[in-house]
Amino acid sequence: MSSLNKQQELNLAIANNEASLLGLLLREPNSYLEISEIIKPEMFHFKENKTLYNAITEVHLNSKTFDLTVLLNYLTKQKLIDEVTRFGFKGGAEYIEWLVKNAGYHSELDIYAKNLIDQYKTDQLTLLLNKTLEKIDNKIFDISDVLSNLQLELINIDISEINSNYEKIGNKANEVIKDIINNERTDTSVGLNFGFNPLDNLLLGANPGDLIILAARPSMGKTAFALNIASNVAKNDKTVLFFSLEMSNAQLVQRMIAIDSMIQISKLRKNLITTDEWKEIHWTKEQMEKWEMYLNDKPTLTISDLLTLSRRFARNRKVDLVVIDYLQLIADSNKANNENRQLEISKISRALKQLARELDCPIIALSQLSRNVEKREDKTPILSDLRESGSIEQDADIVIFLHRKDYYNKKREYGSDNEESPSSEVYNSENSIEQDSLTNVIVAKNRHGAVGIVQLLFKPHLNRFFYANENSNKQKLNVPNKEN
Repeated sequence: MSSLNKQQELNLAIANNEASLLGLLLREPNSYLEISEIIKPEMFHFKENKTLYNAITEVHLNSKTFDLTVLLNYLTKQKLIDEVTRFGFKGGAEYIEWLVKNAGYHSELDIYAKNLIDQYKTDQLTLLLNKTLEKIDNKIFDISDVLSNLQLELINIDISEINSNYEKIGNKANEVIKDIINNERTDTSVGLNFGFNPLDNLLLGANPGDLIILAARPSMGKTAFALNIASNVAKNDKTVLFFSLEMSNAQLVQRMIAIDSMIQISKLRKNLITTDEWKEIHWTKEQMEKWEMYLNDKPTLTISDLLTLSRRFARNRKVDLVVIDYLQLIADSNKANNENRQLEISKISRALKQLARELDCPIIALSQLSRNVEKREDKTPILSDLRESGSIEQDADIVIFLHRKDYYNKKREYGSDNEESPSSEVYNSENSIEQDSLTNVIVAKNRHGAVGIVQLLFKPHLNRFFYANENSNKQKLNVPNKEN
């Protein structure tokens, strides 16, 4: 009897902690932004509270503002209203009303979250130990295998916390320069102008709230072009957030140093740099320290995490541009078990469009194109190449494709027909990478202006794009006066 009473006391303590947290999230919706990175629905001990927290998350993701009416409508529409009640209340509406009246204190939000996390870990540990004991009791076992599996599972008992902070680009640039010196290997209009006059004239600038899809097949230069745009925007005293789910911050900064100093990336990686080139690099680093560009290279961000991090950042300062590299790597934080990837991508693109409107700034999301491009004689991308990726085309205000004819011509020359990856081993040799490449920047959709093609010159060894039709080398390189 004594043991049962202790269990009842424990369950009551767990229930009260969850109720305090949920009540606070309902009464003060902004509290959700402070804990949503680390608190996931599965962490709640009681099923009813899991369902309620998941509903709170969905409403935050899919509604511009959060209030109880929207939440109750969502629960009713999803036929979940009777599944979110405890303590003997007749229905979810009564339970939610009680939670609001008995909400915890904002000053203790971290305590409620820590208690929840600790209990989640305890539940996971108990489940693991019970499974291990069951295996030992019921089967012939190898103790070494049992211990090895147990150790692995213990490591996995974590909460997928997003210990992810922004790094100011100037600080990271200093680290990359030090690594180069030490020869260490690193992971290395009306609207907003992107710094390429022909493209800006065509787009009439990127408008606040625009979702811009920058799409191409692999090896066309999507990341390089996005970095060119981001650095051009940052140079104009604008604030840029750059989420990279594929490359590390060090790799991005190394590329941007090459873009702005016009020192070959291979030289940066091998530290084969002359005295004059070091002057260019140090001048570039000093300029980058002035940029308001912030990098986030967490590779496992879900759409919920990305929205939360962006909104939290925007609470303290105006964001002028968000860049995401790339869309297909974002995970859907509330994926249903039977939901296919196309539906996931549709939810993600809609959420990004909503975020662009909330932050009142353009969002550039890089995207891979389907392999249909490789199957056609004419490899020029068209809008239908996006349609296998959910509703990207529908949600986007602007769709831009990158296409390099000489890339495919080079493939044919070397006899490469690998449609899964257009970059053949032969073509990606050192000599081929160094070759300049004419790139068609195809504006295939533009809600606010014209569509058309702008031709730029891509120098892969610098990761830099130039105006393809300019005769003046100084104009082409856009070299600033470093004496000023």
